[in-house]
Formats: sequence, C-alpha cells, structure tokens
Amino acid sequence: MGRQLEQLPPDMSSLARQIAQLRRELRELRAAKRAGHTAISTGGLILNDSNGDMVAEVATDWNERGVSAVAVYDTRLGDEYYAALAAGDLCFGVAGITDEADEGRIGFARIDETMYELLISSGSRPGRAPAAINMYSETGVAVGDSRLDVTAGSMSVSGTLKAGNCAWGTVTITPNAAGVPTAMAVSGFSLTGTSFTAQATPTTSVPGTTVAGVGITNASATGVTVWLTRGNTAATDVNWMVIGQ
Repeated sequence: MGRQLEQLPPDMSSLARQIAQLRRELRELRAAKRAGHTAISTGGLILNDSNGDMVAEVATDWNERGVSAVAVYDTRLGDEYYAALAAGDLCFGVAGITDEADEGRIGFARIDETMYELLISSGSRPGRAPAAINMYSETGVAVGDSRLDVTAGSMSVSGTLKAGNCAWGTVTITPNAAGVPTAMAVSGFSLTGTSFTAQATPTTSVPGTTVAGVGITNASATGVTVWLTRGNTAATDVNWMVIGQ
C-alpha cells in the first residue's frame, strides 16, 4: 500500500474536480431516497415538543375511534385542547370530556364522541347527518348551556339570541285623554342596516274595545315612536320591535 501522499490527486485542480463530483453524487443519492408519497397503514406520526409533550398527530386510528385524522394539541394547561380534521369535518374541543345526554343528537358525534367548542361538518361521510355548524360557549358542561346549531338549513339557539340589526322592549304609555292618540319616543339603541321596519302590540285583555289601537312611526337605527289610543287614561304597556335591513 502506497503512502498517503501518493493517494492524493496529482494537483489541486484534480482534487477540486473530485470533490465536486462527490458532492453531485451525494445530492443525487439524497434525491433518489426521497419518496414521492409516504403511506402509513397502521399507527401514525406524532410530533413532540422539547419537553416530550405531543403537539400534533397524524393517525390512521385516532384515539382508537376507527377514524383517520390530523390533530393538533395544546397541552400547556394540562388538558388536551385539540383541533382535528377528519373526513371533511373540522372540530375544536377538549379530548376526553363527554356529554352523554347529547351524544344521540344529530351532528353531535363526528370525529369522536367528545364535547367540542366548534364543529364544522361537510356532511360528506356516509351515513352521517347533513352539513352542520355547531358552536358551544363552553366545553364539558351540562346540557342546556348556550350553543348555536345550524343543521340542514335550520338553526336552534339555546339561550338568549341577540342580533345587531334588532332592538325590542316595552314602554308604558299613559294617554293624555280618552280616545286621543298619545306618543312616546324610544331611543338608546344603534342598529345595523339601511332601512328599518317596526312592530308594536299592547299588553291588554280588551283589544279593539277599550284599547282602540297602537301604532309606530319614525323607525330608525337609533329610535322609534310608539303610539297608543285608549278609551280611558289608564297606563298601558306596549311591546315594540325594530328590525334593520
């Protein structure tokens, strides 16, 4: 075996060419080992942070539910707050918190059987309910807490519904004289919209006799005028509503 110096290229140019050739071959080798597609038939891929906590998971059987999914976790508070995407459904919630009384409701159990704070479903999964949007005010709480459900063209709201284009209330009007229309202005709200309609109805058991009628004028984004005509001067409550369009 020759000396090490005798194994080197005869000059620096030859050495540089050989190094360049080695670099090209190394790049080609790396490129050849890159897969066009990577398949996972069982198990999955888990990403952990520097503390070893799982922050994301791509699984063929997520949480042993028989559902393939991509899930991102936030475990900083000790709970698995997750965002998951599977079979056209996207949901956010807390893993492991269930609401058994609601599991049978249409559109509830999608990616798994845990309570979620937001679910957007395409409705594309075979045998599933139509597309739905479900939003909860809190996670893992008793049935009946505030929520918004939009399923198959209908919407149900459990709790108080407030809209920026609607205002309503009750005013008490004492007529100035019997048989004389008396007005009361209502203000203090600010509605969205460019045109406004209003409604009014009296709280009475003698409509059309003692209470001759009610009316509405000057409906706007900030106020409305309510009218009452009565056969005497008794104070009367009138319910009113203004809607912006």
